[in-house]
Amino acid sequence: MMTGTKSILLIEDNTHDSEYIKQGLLSSGNCQVEMTQSSEHALELLTSETRESLPDIILLGINLPKTNGYDFLQIIKIYYSFINIKVYVLGNSSEEYDRQRSLLLGAEEYFIKPTEPEKKVELVENLQNVIFGQS
Repeated sequence: MMTGTKSILLIEDNTHDSEYIKQGLLSSGNCQVEMTQSSEHALELLTSETRESLPDIILLGINLPKTNGYDFLQIIKIYYSFINIKVYVLGNSSEEYDRQRSLLLGAEEYFIKPTEPEKKVELVENLQNVIFGQS
């Protein structure tokens, strides 16, 4: 059973994907979703002196402009203050290498972002399970 509201930072430059994921998460659980389209802006949000609390979870796209998701993951995992944030990677590749790379850099899991609409429902369901199925 979930206690409290889950705070989620969604870093994804594809606005269609990010809106779809956000709406799916909001409809299924007690959460707040903050969105940004770049890892630079996400880092600014995380390190802001006016920020009251850190997110519980980061959903991280890989193919971001400038600093990609792998580089962002590597950067935040060196900050002690971010050590308890769970990061789930959202990638386009089905290559095992990309999944392994994400896990080695500290991600909890790697999810493939599908292009087919029916598979997008499955992605959101899988995210719901890992986010709201854990205590």
